[in-house]
Amino acid sequence: MYQKVEFETDVELPHQGICATRPRSRDHHVVILADWDSLPYEFSHPGNGLQAALLNADASEMAVGLLQARAGELDTLVIDEDFFGSPEATADACTQLRRIMPDLHIIAIATEIWGHGAQQNTSILEILGLCNATLPSQACPHRVLATLPTTQATQH
Repeated sequence: MYQKVEFETDVELPHQGICATRPRSRDHHVVILADWDSLPYEFSHPGNGLQAALLNADASEMAVGLLQARAGELDTLVIDEDFFGSPEATADACTQLRRIMPDLHIIAIATEIWGHGAQQNTSILEILGLCNATLPSQACPHRVLATLPTTQATQH
C-alpha cells in the first residue's frame, strides 16, 4: 500500500527505511535511493524548492512500486548503483522506470566501477544510457544538488 506522508520537518522512519520532507506546491520532487543514514539538511531545509524523500536499502523491495505510484509528480531520481544489490539489478529497475517516466532525470551514484579499456571507470547506468549524470561514490549532498536539473535546487 502506498501512502503519501506529510511532515512538518524532516522525519526518519527507520523501520520502513523512508525519510521525507513536507510537500510544498510544485517544488522539484526528488527521490533518493541510497543507504544514507538520513536525509541531508541541504535537501530538507524550508524554502529550498525541493520535496525530497529518501528510501534506504531496507525499502528496496517496495521502491519501484512506490516510484511508479508517484510517476506523475516525480522529477528526479538519485540512485546508488548498488541499491538493488548489484549494478545490473539497478539497471533493470531503471529500465522499468524509464518505460513509465521517459522524462525522469536520473542521477546515478557510482559505487561499483567496472569495465575494461575505454569503459573503465564508467558506470553501467551510464553505459546503458539510463542516467542523465553519474557522480562518484561518496558524493556530498552539495554535489548532488548541483546536478539537479533546476536552478531552485541549488539556491539556499
